[in-house]
Amino acid sequence: MTLKQENPQTKGPEKAKQTLWVDVWLPRIAWGIAILMVAFGVLVLLQLTGITALAAPSADKYIPDESANTAALPEYSAAAPVQALSRISSLSTIISNEDRQAAEEYTIESGDSIFGISKFYNVKPETILWANYNVLNDNPDLISIGQTLVIPPTDGIYTKVKEGDTVDSLAAEYDATADQILYFPGNRLDVTNPQLPVDSYVMIPGGSREWQRTWLAPTFWRPSSGANKTINDQCAFSDAGAYGSGAFLWPADNHSVSGNDFWDGHLGIDIAAGSGAPVYA
Repeated sequence: MTLKQENPQTKGPEKAKQTLWVDVWLPRIAWGIAILMVAFGVLVLLQLTGITALAAPSADKYIPDESANTAALPEYSAAAPVQALSRISSLSTIISNEDRQAAEEYTIESGDSIFGISKFYNVKPETILWANYNVLNDNPDLISIGQTLVIPPTDGIYTKVKEGDTVDSLAAEYDATADQILYFPGNRLDVTNPQLPVDSYVMIPGGSREWQRTWLAPTFWRPSSGANKTINDQCAFSDAGAYGSGAFLWPADNHSVSGNDFWDGHLGIDIAAGSGAPVYA
């Protein structure tokens, strides 16, 4: 009899494979079979019993009985229509006079006055007089129909540059500051190197000057008035002069002002009166 001797090196790997199969794969296969059996049993049970949907709740259960008492509600009345003003969209834009940066020309029409023109352009009356000294000579009563006046863009002095004028000299002459001239957009000056071309026009915002026209108020002779009673011994007054009543009266039937009002460039008021209307003195 012959005995077969086993090799211990080949027996070790085969035993390891058997251990891996038993410990790892056998439990997994068992669980898979169990899950399939449970699923199959559920399917068979559903086939035998059938699937029925739950019945919807009856609507009658929630509808109140007509005989039940109902709450008393106030009678409905429509609200009164709202009275309001509706604003229609307007595509036109009104540019404010404060945004003007350049002077404009205006032609005098019938009924115009320096006071009325200044209100229309939102500038002071003296601003217009100062800018038109060559035409009006600081006298608002010298306007006439057809004249063309220069309307400055803002209050102040609008003047023509002369030879030798500088920003500093103009500011000192017209009681303003150099910054007011430099930083006015309409002058278009380079603040680092301002140049004023001769015969060009410059706007001096806030500037002013003395009136070139002198207002003379008539003075009646009185012993202490400082006026002469005679002129070269002629036209002598026989009395001490005219005296007022102490109150002002309207010298016209119309009691409204039309044209220039009282201001430092016009020492009086323009009273509205039609052609041929009487004037009382």
